[in-house]
Amino acid sequence: MLRHCDATHFTLWFVSREPLTELMLRLGEHEFPLQDADVHYVPLGQHAHQYLIMLSRPELLTPNRVTNYQVSASQHGDIFANISQLNYGDASSPSVRFTPELTQVLPRSYRDEWRSSLYR
Repeated sequence: MLRHCDATHFTLWFVSREPLTELMLRLGEHEFPLQDADVHYVPLGQHAHQYLIMLSRPELLTPNRVTNYQVSASQHGDIFANISQLNYGDASSPSVRFTPELTQVLPRSYRDEWRSSLYR
């Protein structure tokens, strides 16, 4: 799974084992039923299906704030539930945080620890 976000855009790329229908994105307290224009789907074979979700809205995310997100499909509910590797720390769902200004550059060994500290 890959993701990118800023104040007005949220992008998420992932692969599932089966086709998904009626996708919905929840960012914090807001739910967004995803339309065809928001979701780009490519079948990669019988058991691999690639999705690219690109949502653009004014003031979608608040800078310097951790925002939990969920993607749900009509037949499965929350598709990232029970994948604890996607969560930071003890969080129960994946989250994003964007900082509009680069405040410091850390060596890679420190970046992982610093990133984890943001979600504690």
